[in-house]
Amino acid sequence: MSNPTAMMAIGAILIAFSPIITKAVTLQPTTIGFYRFFFALITMSIVSLCMRKQLSDKFSRVEFKRSLPYIMSAGLFFSLDLYVWNRSILSVGSGVATLLANTQVFYLALVGVIVFKEKLKPFFYPAMLIAVIGIVLTSLPFIDLDRVNEKSMGIVYGLLTGVSYSFVTFSLRKANDHFKGHPIIIVYGMTFFAAIFSFLMTIAEGSFKLISGADIGYMFLYGSLIHFVGWLLISKAIKVIPIALASLLLLLQPICATVLGHLIFDEYLSITQLIGLTLSLLGIYLAMRARE
Repeated sequence: MSNPTAMMAIGAILIAFSPIITKAVTLQPTTIGFYRFFFALITMSIVSLCMRKQLSDKFSRVEFKRSLPYIMSAGLFFSLDLYVWNRSILSVGSGVATLLANTQVFYLALVGVIVFKEKLKPFFYPAMLIAVIGIVLTSLPFIDLDRVNEKSMGIVYGLLTGVSYSFVTFSLRKANDHFKGHPIIIVYGMTFFAAIFSFLMTIAEGSFKLISGADIGYMFLYGSLIHFVGWLLISKAIKVIPIALASLLLLLQPICATVLGHLIFDEYLSITQLIGLTLSLLGIYLAMRARE
């Protein structure tokens, strides 16, 4: 595809199907994460074999060795990301869980200020306030102040998804600082370690099971089409299109996840929640624009 805008949009829409597949399969949340990484590894292994000469041309063992701790860190936090996100999806629904995961832009911006000395435009903080108000309105029906229930934990898991994914992004950035070879090598390494950590989690909690039936097809699509192709399109397009357009197109993820959740699983949002969703998306968009 030669149109980066279309690539970004298609990639974002593909990612929006992640929570739909999570709800469609019969696997436990942690097991879903493992098989996502497992099938993504199979696809990336085939692609890497086809690209082996291109990958070896600029490969440096010294650079890769320096980046390896950050690649492992990205894999660890990505496995934790799916551990909490899948639970949030099953508790509060596709749209709300995906919206909460997108709060990573705020955590990442603060990490950028503290670690990388990045500058934020003045409207970042009002944008964050707008998003917080929106998240509160969206989350209110799920919160019980008298006791901690499954829905309340779904909100917590969603917010933790944003935190863990911000560390994934941070780790990948540090890995790219050290390794200048083909970026698919870093993504492959991250996915490899994420699969290992997710597998260990399934063993620890006793949730591992061999995949069978329709789940094989679902998880193959999840790992190959969504995980690999979706993020490949986004990573290629985001390098060349304006940040304002990229920020807007990335919001297709929570919007499409909300629509798909309603159409496929009859997930219902009240008027108050829809207003909160709109405010949150506006705040997230402005926050993305605020990063220089």
